[in-house]
Amino acid sequence: QILIVFWSIIHYLILLIYAKELNTNVLGVTNFKVGYQYTYKWKIIQEMSNSYSVIDENIKNNKINNQYYIIEGLANIIIGENCDMRLSLHQVEESEQIQINANFSHHLNYPIKFCLQNGKLLSFEYLWNDEIFFINLKKALLIQLQMSTQVYKEQFYTIETDHLGSCPTEYIPKIVNTHSVTMIKKRNSTNCKHDYQTTSNLPLNKQQSTVNTRSLYLHSNSICELTYHLSNGSITNVSCHENSIIQQYSFTLFPIKTLTFNVYMQINLIEQINYTDEIIQ
Repeated sequence: QILIVFWSIIHYLILLIYAKELNTNVLGVTNFKVGYQYTYKWKIIQEMSNSYSVIDENIKNNKINNQYYIIEGLANIIIGENCDMRLSLHQVEESEQIQINANFSHHLNYPIKFCLQNGKLLSFEYLWNDEIFFINLKKALLIQLQMSTQVYKEQFYTIETDHLGSCPTEYIPKIVNTHSVTMIKKRNSTNCKHDYQTTSNLPLNKQQSTVNTRSLYLHSNSICELTYHLSNGSITNVSCHENSIIQQYSFTLFPIKTLTFNVYMQINLIEQINYTDEIIQ
């Protein structure tokens, strides 16, 4: 009987150790904590080149090739109860070489409301009078801050959901230590199922608008490196490269066959503080 009790104790201790090991291998359910404001510094570099069928020899010089566009700024993310999250942009600047937005006042006036949980963008709402450029910019930042939470010492596959649809995504561990985890995230967006809708609101009407243009994408691969801090549950660093080839026929005189984009994005957490103000509805 004493032997049975002894082995029962040993078995219980083994279960505790195994449970602890499992716990250290699994990321938290969410990457953001309620009642906090996260400030990220971000920078996007986009390289674009094209190929097209020339109808008129006189317009050859109009070809855009290896053109760079650079934009950077700050993003504040506020986390409220019941997955009530807000993202706003601040101090946005374009490069001097190419400027496509002379007035940046809109990015200060119109935050987006969203719900992001465990690699799934469950909702995304924007004001109807926000500019599409800034809506797309906010969506791009959210996609790169997506991180599914599963066992992080092993490679795994999952389905992530955002405005591109339901997308097969692969995670590969790169660096694992006691403080943080760095994962490589791979996705081919042409494999996404286009089944996602976003909401425009004034401030919260039920108008639905599909903002998916991935049917034009012939090829789109993205590779991101994400670092996740284990103690506070936040994503601290993101570095991404996306290569896309898009079929478009935008101009009547020289229809473009393909546009090739190389987009590089860097996001770094610079501040995480308690947020005590009321979230504006």
